Amino acid sequence: MSTEGEDVEALNNLVADPAFREFIRVAESIPPNLFRIMGIQEREVYITKIVAWLLTPNESHGLGDGPLRSMLMLAATGGQAAWSMKAVDAYTADLSMAQVQSEVRFPPLSKHEDEQERQVDILVELPAAQAVVVIENKNRP
Repeated sequence: MSTEGEDVEALNNLVADPAFREFIRVAESIPPNLFRIMGIQEREVYITKIVAWLLTPNESHGLGDGPLRSMLMLAATGGQAAWSMKAVDAYTADLSMAQVQSEVRFPPLSKHEDEQERQVDILVELPAAQAVVVIENKNRP
């Protein structure tokens, strides 16, 4: 068993070690990422389910429609040609009836043998706005 003096000396040696200092420098330069911390940064399905949960206004996270409204406003101000909702509409939209689903499967568009069913990562239905939002999650850099 070591003495307190030996422990302090070992700690001082560790802090003075250039390799340890480099480790701390690199660790501090990486922004925190909950998915990386949990080891699921490569698990698209898990991340999709978490994002869908956050976007669902009446879920247990207690954030209400905040995440969904923020996402809609970001999309509305992002200048995407396929997006027709204006920022003011996203800000004032009634999202209380929004339905969010993850991993939604659709049948093939045609009857060709080689056509497979299609899947949408996140489907958001906004009945009050008469709109549907489809989100394709890509979590790779």
